[in-house]
Amino acid sequence: ELLEEDKVLWKAADINNDNRLDAKEFAAFNNPEEFEHMSETLVGQMFERRDHNKDGFIDFKEFIADENGNIPDSMTEHYISEKDKFENDYDQNHDGRLDFNECINWIIPNNTEIALNEALHLISSADTNHDNRLSIDEIVDNHDVFVGSEATDFGQQLHTHVNDEL
Repeated sequence: ELLEEDKVLWKAADINNDNRLDAKEFAAFNNPEEFEHMSETLVGQMFERRDHNKDGFIDFKEFIADENGNIPDSMTEHYISEKDKFENDYDQNHDGRLDFNECINWIIPNNTEIALNEALHLISSADTNHDNRLSIDEIVDNHDVFVGSEATDFGQQLHTHVNDEL
């Protein structure tokens, strides 16, 4: 089954249909969630695994169930959190099920707005001279802000930097 899924991903990644993957195509095969042209394939594969009643939608039970079809206890934090996401974030038309396009937002979320907001937060928190740029000194002086941020991989990105970017 996994081999068949990989064959489908390979075919979708092979943009020029030469049955070989160049570096960019291999990147799409290896990290399909990072490439827009792979989204239909990823969501299609998810539908194959999750749409148990084959109605073309993912209902909440199909959404919350694990790979063995087990549904967590409705009193758990995980269940409550996922139900909230299902109802308020993913089910955009509020019909109690996810269609193909709604599943794209679930499987391949757009993190651009989140990243932008985090970057703006970091700048506003550490830009002490208010020039809308961060100097190395401002980053060092406010290291606690960066160490607590997912945008810097909790500080790990501060070890590898490009001077032009600072």
